[in-house]
Amino acid sequence: MHRYLDNIIFYLQRSGGGSVYWGELVKRLNGLQDVSFINPDTSTSNIISNSLKLSPVIIEKLPLKLLRYSPIIVNLKDEGILHSSYYRYTRQKNITNITTVHDFTYEKFGKGIAVAVHHRQKGLAIKHSKKIICISNSTKNDLLTYFPHLLAGKEISVIYNGVSDIFSVIDVKESLKQKLRLSDSYAHVLYIGHRTQYKNFDFAIEVVNSLPINYKLLIVGNPLNSSEQKALDSKLKDRYVFLGNVSNDELNEIYNIAHCLLYPSSYEGFGIPIIEAFKTKCPVVAQDIPVIREVANNAALLNNGLNVKDFGRAIMSLEKDSVKEVLIQEGIVIASRFSWDKCVQETLDFSNI
Repeated sequence: MHRYLDNIIFYLQRSGGGSVYWGELVKRLNGLQDVSFINPDTSTSNIISNSLKLSPVIIEKLPLKLLRYSPIIVNLKDEGILHSSYYRYTRQKNITNITTVHDFTYEKFGKGIAVAVHHRQKGLAIKHSKKIICISNSTKNDLLTYFPHLLAGKEISVIYNGVSDIFSVIDVKESLKQKLRLSDSYAHVLYIGHRTQYKNFDFAIEVVNSLPINYKLLIVGNPLNSSEQKALDSKLKDRYVFLGNVSNDELNEIYNIAHCLLYPSSYEGFGIPIIEAFKTKCPVVAQDIPVIREVANNAALLNNGLNVKDFGRAIMSLEKDSVKEVLIQEGIVIASRFSWDKCVQETLDFSNI
């Protein structure tokens, strides 16, 4: 059985959870017999892809703007399976399609024609797939809600994401703190990732603004836009540090410095940063949504809804060693359940035909 892996996600985003997931999968399958990769005939700025040397590669010649919405058009000679990184499929009779569903962000928060286009693309991939992987039970429940008419006869499995072994407890050097402009006189509240509306970055600013002046907001992610910069300068002034995009090694160091990870997102497919934080003994304060409850269990301080005072109280409660230590120990137990090796092995076992 030949295994074809469609790397389209690496050409659609520079970084993101989908790229992390796919990178961990292809990294472990690269070089194995009966494994081939499918790439568009173009370059990519994707951080993960550019660190991989994949072989053998099948090239698709159509422009990327067409490929991203079309089925696989190259001829896949050997009987086997096709696993696409982003909702593509083949109509070839000798190939079984497998789809990983990460989330339903477009369906829940998208606007305009993009919602219809994305929903249709996802639906076609599901329709043509024999097996479907969901990265959490929460995502599976959304799948059952949005596409119940397409699931008859499909095999569905929940296979959790993993987390990199890079994330661990370390001794942070003073030179690093100086490099990052961080001082021990502040408690650093970490915000990481995208800042689209449902991620509630504006709420994170309000929470830190409500805290005593010895609390600072650390921001990891893409460059700030003008409205974000204005809000930060207005509300927090010198009480925030923007760190930009960082490597996993640097992020691990930042987790080890942080007072806590602030995760007010209203929706996630999984929430990898939460498990990363657990591995570094960084407490998590998050909004109580189904997937965070599923993944974090009792190891995070969960808040019902977006209430500034509630989040503020939760963050400040971590000043008590008795509160912090319980969360840290529970987080270590939770984190031990997730690994990319486990995720990839379960994916291989499920996708075999």
